[in-house]
Amino acid sequence: MKKNILFLILIVCFSACKKVEQQAQSGGKIVYNGENYGLKNARCSNFGDENGVSLNTMNLYFASNSITMNEDGISGTGTILALSTFSFSDTLPEGKYYVENSVGEKNIFSDDSYLQIRTKEDTLTVAISGGYVEVKNHLKLGKSFEFHFVCENGDSITGHFAGAVRYNLLFDQPAVAQIRVDTIDYQIQKGDFVRWGKLLDNSLYYYEIYFYSVDLRRTDAGKIKSGFALILGIHSTSVDFPPNGAYQVSRIYENNTLLWGTKIGSGRWGTYWNFYRNASSADTSNILTGDISFERTGNNFKIILNITDEKRNLITGEYNYELRVMNYDF
Repeated sequence: MKKNILFLILIVCFSACKKVEQQAQSGGKIVYNGENYGLKNARCSNFGDENGVSLNTMNLYFASNSITMNEDGISGTGTILALSTFSFSDTLPEGKYYVENSVGEKNIFSDDSYLQIRTKEDTLTVAISGGYVEVKNHLKLGKSFEFHFVCENGDSITGHFAGAVRYNLLFDQPAVAQIRVDTIDYQIQKGDFVRWGKLLDNSLYYYEIYFYSVDLRRTDAGKIKSGFALILGIHSTSVDFPPNGAYQVSRIYENNTLLWGTKIGSGRWGTYWNFYRNASSADTSNILTGDISFERTGNNFKIILNITDEKRNLITGEYNYELRVMNYDF
C-alpha cells in the first residue's frame, strides 16, 4: 500500500514539474518619443513591378490590435508603421532594408514610409528619413523585424515585431492564354487542376480545372472578390489524370466526359463560368453543350475549348501551359 501511495506522489510531482509549453504569440512594440506602442499584426501588399525594373513594390504595415487591416484597406484608431520596400521575391527575404530616397533591392522608400498614431481626436504622422529594419526568419512565428529608424523631425523610432505576415497581391498576373465568351476576351493566368476523387459517382473520378483572368483578386479568406473564372468539371475512370482526348459535355455521369454545369446541394459543380464583383457573382452561366480537347505532356496541359453556355454564348480558347495540381481529400 505504501509503495502505491509513493508511486502516486511521484506521478503528481512529475506532472506538476512538467513545463507547460505555450504557443508563441505574434506581437511587438514601437518606441517613439519615450512612449511604447504595441504592435499585433503585420501585412504586406504586393503591387508587383510598378517601376519596370523587375522589383516588386512591397508595402509593409505593422499595426496595433485596435487597427483593422484587410484587403480593402486600413481603418480604426491606434498605431501604424508603414514601410515601402522593394524585393525581387514575392516575400521579404532575410537581411537589412535601408531607408533610401530611391528604388532598389532591399531599399525602404523614404517618401512612402511613416509612423502614424491615430486617436479619435487627432492623427499624428511622422515621416521616416533614415535607418533600417532587419528581417529574419522566425522558426515559430514566420518573420521577425528589428526597427532602427530616424524621423524627419530628428526623433528616433525603435522596436521589434515577430509574427506571421499576411500577403496580398494587388497586381495583374502574367497572361498565359486567352478565353473568349461571346465577344469578350479574357486574358488568363496560370490555372489549377484539382483532384476530388470519387466525389459524385462511385465508379468515376472527378476533376476540376480552373481558369482565372489575370486581374482576379481574392479576399483574405481566399474567396474570389473580383474577376473572371471558368471551371471545367471532368469525369473519368483514370485515377491521376484524365486521358488525352476529346470530352463531350454530358448531363449524366459518364466516363471521359465534361459534366454540364449544375447545382448539387449547396455547391455548384460541373462546367460553368462566373464573373465576380464585390466578392459575389455579378454574372454567371452554366455550360450545356460542346466539347474540349485535353492533352497532357508532363507538367504541360493543352486544352482547347469549343463549348456553349445556357445563354447561347460560344466559349472558345486554347490553354497550353502548366497547371497547379492539388488534391482534395475527404
